[in-house]
Amino acid sequence: IDNYVLECEKELPNSHKVIEGNRVVELNYVIQETLRLQKKHYQLCTLGDLVVTEEIRKGSGLVSTIVLWCHICKTSYSFQTEDPKKNVSGINLGHVWGTLATGSTYEHSAELMSCMNIPTMPQKQFQKYELHLGEVWKTSLWESMENAGKRERNHALEKSNVCQDGTPWITVYVDGSWTKGHMELTIMLFLE
Repeated sequence: IDNYVLECEKELPNSHKVIEGNRVVELNYVIQETLRLQKKHYQLCTLGDLVVTEEIRKGSGLVSTIVLWCHICKTSYSFQTEDPKKNVSGINLGHVWGTLATGSTYEHSAELMSCMNIPTMPQKQFQKYELHLGEVWKTSLWESMENAGKRERNHALEKSNVCQDGTPWITVYVDGSWTKGHMELTIMLFLE
C-alpha cells in the first residue's frame, strides 16, 4: 500500500455566481421541475451533480430560463421559473396589474424591483401587458355596466316605472355640495 499514491478527486463548487440577486418564481413549479430533472439525470449519470451554468432572461420579463449542466456526463437541462404551458405569464401579468392597480407607473415598479434586487422587465414589455390589461378591463367594465343596466331595467319594470311609450325608467339622486348650500337633483334615467 505504501508504494501506491492515493489520488483523491474533489468536486469544486461553482467558482462564479451565475445568478445574483433575487427572482420572482412560481415556487411549486420550480421545485417540482428541479426534482424531476434531478431524478431524470440520476437515471443516466450517478456520478455527477447538476449545477446552474446559465440564466436566460431575454424577452421573458420577470420569468427566467435556468440551465443546469453535469460536468461528468456533459448533459444539460433547462427549465423556466414559471410553468411555460400557461397562455399568459401570471408573474408578468400580476406584476403589471399590481403596479397599475396601486396607481404606480413603470418607473415606480422598476425602482421597487431594484430595491429588492430583482431584475425588472423591459419597458416595452411592460407596456404590452398594460395594453392587454386595458382590453381585459374594458371588456369586463362593459359587461359589468350592461349587467347593472339589465338589473335596473328589471327593477324598474317590477316597480311599474314605465313611460307612456313603454320605456322603463329609474330615479337617480345626485348630491352636489358647494361652500354655501346643498342641492339635491332628481334625474330620470331612461333604460332601453
